[in-house]
Amino acid sequence: MKAKTNGITVTPVKKYAAPKYPTQTAAEREPELLRRLPPRWEQNVRVAAAVTMIGAMTLSGCGIKKTDNSSAVVVPATEIEIAADIGALAGEPAMVEFTTEQDMTIDTGDLAGEILVELTTEQNFTAIETTENDNASFLNVAPIFFHGEGTGAFGGVPLMDPYAVLSEQEAFAIINSAAASAGLNFSADPPDYTATKNKTGNKYLVGDEYCEEELGDGSVGLNFYDRDKRVAVAYIPMGEATEMPLTSTVIIHRPRELAELVAEDFSRQKGEITIGVFYDPGVNYEGDKLKLEEDLRAQVRDFVAWLQNQGII
Repeated sequence: MKAKTNGITVTPVKKYAAPKYPTQTAAEREPELLRRLPPRWEQNVRVAAAVTMIGAMTLSGCGIKKTDNSSAVVVPATEIEIAADIGALAGEPAMVEFTTEQDMTIDTGDLAGEILVELTTEQNFTAIETTENDNASFLNVAPIFFHGEGTGAFGGVPLMDPYAVLSEQEAFAIINSAAASAGLNFSADPPDYTATKNKTGNKYLVGDEYCEEELGDGSVGLNFYDRDKRVAVAYIPMGEATEMPLTSTVIIHRPRELAELVAEDFSRQKGEITIGVFYDPGVNYEGDKLKLEEDLRAQVRDFVAWLQNQGII
C-alpha cells in the first residue's frame, strides 16, 4: 500500500532489520542509553538538546507511537516545510523517505504500527506533542457583503454641501436594530480576537524609501457579540481605515477594502464562533444619508440570511 501526501510517497515496509537503537523496554531499564551520542552529534548543541528531549518524552509515554492523543516527530532544517500525515496508515510498519534538507513534520497520531523514518541527508531531530488547540477549528467567518462604495476622501479642497456620512454611533445603532430584528442579542462583551492584517500590497516612494501601504493601525477587534448563538461582528468605520502613509493633504479612507483584509485575517485564527465584518458605506456626495443607512442595513440583512443558511440562527 502506498500513500502520497503533500508530494511525499509513504510506502509500507514489508521486511526490515532489527533496529540498532535501544527499544523502549531497554531504555526504561537503562535510561543512560538515551544519553549516549555519536561524537559528531555531541558537538552540536541543538542535536544534543533535541535527543535529550526525545529520551524524556519516550520514557514518559509521549514517543512517536501513540493511538489516542496525537504526537509528532519534527525534523527542523532549512526553508521548506512539508507535513506528511500518515495517520491513515494502520497495522503495517511504514517508511517515510526524505531526499532533501527540509522542515518536515510527521503526524503519527492514529498510526497503529511502528514508524521507520529514513533521512537521506543530515538532519537534526526534536519531538513535540500536539495539544488540543492544534486540532481546534478555525473561526467561521462570513464573506463581505458589498453594499456601498466604502471609500471617502477629506482634506485638500473642502467638500461642498450637501454631502452625508454616518457617524460610528449611528452605524452601531443601525447594526443593533437590524440584528435584533433577526433574533440576535448583541448585549455580551465580545471575545478578544484582533485582526492585524492591514497591508494592501501597494508601495509608495516616500523620500528615498519605498513604504508599503497600510490601512489603519492594524488592530481591529470585535464590536458586538451574541453569547448564546456565538455570533460576533466587527465594524470598520471610516476613521479606522485611513490610508497610510499620508502622501498629501488629502486623507483617504477605504473601510471596504480593510474589511476584506480583516475577514481574511480572522478566517486564519482558531476559534469556535462565527464572525461577520461590516464596513462604513462611505460618503454620499449628494447628501443622501438614508442611502448610507440602507446600505449598512443591507450588509446586516445579507449576513443574517447567511447565518440562516448555515443553520446558526
